[in-house]
Amino acid sequence: MKKFIFSLILSLPFMMFVSCSSDADSLEPDTVLTVDNTVEVSGVTLLNDTFYAVAGSTIEINGIYTKTVSAQAATLHSVLYFLDGNVIASKNRGAAPNFTVSDSQVGKHHISVATTLRRSDESLTGMSLNLPLVVVSDASQLPSDAPAVGTYSRTVRVRK
Repeated sequence: MKKFIFSLILSLPFMMFVSCSSDADSLEPDTVLTVDNTVEVSGVTLLNDTFYAVAGSTIEINGIYTKTVSAQAATLHSVLYFLDGNVIASKNRGAAPNFTVSDSQVGKHHISVATTLRRSDESLTGMSLNLPLVVVSDASQLPSDAPAVGTYSRTVRVRK
């Protein structure tokens, strides 16, 4: 019995040493990444953060631009574009698609942009943007206070 108690007392410091861990250990990156993602769209008008387009017109997403606001840098790695959850295009480095809205698409829609950012520490971060789009049957149905159809951009700040 004395041998068992002696072994237990002798191993006690080792058990404490092995079982200790730091709560600071984490798989999360050390710093918060803050970026401004700007999406530029042509063939639309923009009013109250909603894009409006006329059925039959071509909408072109000119690109998505990322500007790092935080201390940690990040670059745009890849982009997926969706219209109502259906993939429009998959591009790298901000190259962008265009698409035509048809008469059957009159109503409310969502353009979604899913991006992958590569941080300066080589970790990857995913972000997505949701841009409301309303398609009207003709130009007379555009909101009266909306600016002319042209090229507009919307910037969304994201913290990860």
